[in-house]
Amino acid sequence: ATPEQVKGLFRRAFIIGRRFRIVHVVYGRGRDNEVIEVSTFRAHLDNVAAEQVKGNERTSKRQLEGMQHAVDSSGRVLRDNVWGPQDEDATRRDFTVNAMYYDPESQIVVDYHGGIQDAKKRVLRMIGDPVARYREDPVRIIRAVRFAAKLSPLGFKLEAKTAKPLTQSATLLADVPQSRLFDEMLKLL
Repeated sequence: ATPEQVKGLFRRAFIIGRRFRIVHVVYGRGRDNEVIEVSTFRAHLDNVAAEQVKGNERTSKRQLEGMQHAVDSSGRVLRDNVWGPQDEDATRRDFTVNAMYYDPESQIVVDYHGGIQDAKKRVLRMIGDPVARYREDPVRIIRAVRFAAKLSPLGFKLEAKTAKPLTQSATLLADVPQSRLFDEMLKLL
C-alpha cells in the first residue's frame, strides 16, 4: 500500500519524510501513545537512471518537486519514493538481517539475502557494496555503528567488508540534515 493508502486506513496517521516517505500510525491514549512506522515496499532502481540533481540532502523541496527518484553527483539518494515489489524492496534495505519479511498468514519468513544465516552466525552484513550504500545514504554509517553496539552483547559483529569503509565514509555525514542525525542519535541512547 502507498503511504496515502496507509494513511487512509487509520484515524491518526501522518505521512512523514521528504526523502523516504513513511507513515507514522499513532495509537493509544494520553501519555501511552505508541507509534508504528509503516513503510511501503520500494522499487530497486539503478541510480544511473535517476534524475541527476546538483545539490545535497539540503536541496530544497521545491527543486525536487515532481521527482520520485533523484540522486546527486556523488550518488547520494536525495529522493526515493518509487514503489515496487517485496523482492526489490529487500535489495534496498541496509543489512541482510534487516531485509527479512514475516508472512503472518503462512507463518513463513521470506529471506532474499541470507539474513537468517547471518543472524545464526551473528554477522551484520551490508547488502551490496558497502561504500556505495554508505554514499547513497550516509545515515547508514550511524545505523551500522548502532546495530553493532546494541547487538554486541548477543555476539553480533560487523562483517569486515561492512566495517572497513566506515571511517573513510564518515565525512559524508557532513551533508546530512541535523534533524536526521538527531533522530538517529536518539536511537543510540
